[in-house]
Amino acid sequence: GNFGLSTSGDQIIAYQSANNLKPTLGDFSPIAAITSASTKWKGVHNGSGILNAKTSDLPPGLTNTVNAVACGAGSGAQDEYDNAMFDPSLCSTISGSAASALLQLTDNSNWIGKNPQYATSFASTAGCATFSINPAFPVEWLSFDGSLTDAGVLLSWETASEYNSHYYEVQKSTNGFFFAPVDQVPAAGISSSTLSYEFLDVEFPSFRTYYRIKQVDMDGKVDYSPTIEIEKPMHHSVQLFPNPVSEVLSLEANSRIESVQVLNMQGQPMPVSGTPLDQGQQLRIDCKTLPAGLYMIRVRSVESESVLRFRKIN
Repeated sequence: GNFGLSTSGDQIIAYQSANNLKPTLGDFSPIAAITSASTKWKGVHNGSGILNAKTSDLPPGLTNTVNAVACGAGSGAQDEYDNAMFDPSLCSTISGSAASALLQLTDNSNWIGKNPQYATSFASTAGCATFSINPAFPVEWLSFDGSLTDAGVLLSWETASEYNSHYYEVQKSTNGFFFAPVDQVPAAGISSSTLSYEFLDVEFPSFRTYYRIKQVDMDGKVDYSPTIEIEKPMHHSVQLFPNPVSEVLSLEANSRIESVQVLNMQGQPMPVSGTPLDQGQQLRIDCKTLPAGLYMIRVRSVESESVLRFRKIN
């Protein structure tokens, strides 16, 4: 709707606060700002004291041309416009993601201004009533990759743009279905350029692991990256036969077998029994009760650990 501004003020600041009724200096976070006092902000406000009405400092946490715009008449301290408006002829070009729209809104060349105060020609000019913004998630993903290093699994991801992003939660899983949080990485908040992130997972298990990134925005909404799979090379010292199997699966290891676990492809253990032979270096597993399908078997011996797959047939 329409609202009036002080004749001595040249700034509008949008902010978020936990105290919506009566926010005080220090308990709110600026999210956008505009000034028509100049084409430059005087400086970056340090948060101490109250701003003078004509001191157009850039609110803390904001960046000019990213989430703030200075659209005055010139670059001098008081080269102001008394009236400023986004160019109505450009309204139809504001579409797509919120980040791409913000890129246009924070470009001062897209704004027009007039003097003196109360310019009657502005009063009869229609501005941009609505923008066509896609209801997309706040982050545009470009890539998500992982690689196994000597220090652990190095995860890296890139975003094309971000709007109101809060943080990224790294998640991992041993079966690709049930994920657990690992750690959080702070997000940029607002960006219209490509950003790169990295995270090193030093607690990488000795078999296949799945990773994904949970993106959380300021409003609590979430989005997920694609899931990637990282597998640590194994030097299998276990022989598995026959494969496929219909009744009894045989295992042979180079050293004594300490434990064996048969899992379905969802990572759930299956109720099967085994008979050790040859001083524990061989094992026979009864698979007759298993439904037909693909399974994993995790074998821990004195010397190594192996995860292999086998197929049960009827």
